[in-house]
Amino acid sequence: SLENNKLENINALVKFLLTHPNIKIIWINNNQYPEDLDVYEILSQLKSIEMINDKFTEHVSEKTAQYLDDSLFHMFNFKNMISNNDMS
Repeated sequence: SLENNKLENINALVKFLLTHPNIKIIWINNNQYPEDLDVYEILSQLKSIEMINDKFTEHVSEKTAQYLDDSLFHMFNFKNMISNNDMS
């Protein structure tokens, strides 16, 4: 996650991501990019990036979507299990 890291230079981030193609999902909320810069639009052009923050790119693979779907399902069930066993 690169959230809240005071990133300002999108070019440096793109260069990093191009040299690390195994990174598929990236969180970049709350950085200091210029307001008129569409960071999602820029990063979603990279074929290796499948998800930015909480939004899929057009490059999302079925494997990634299934993994995230399963993970969210298990997290939701775990939270329900805890709340159902709450003794308070």
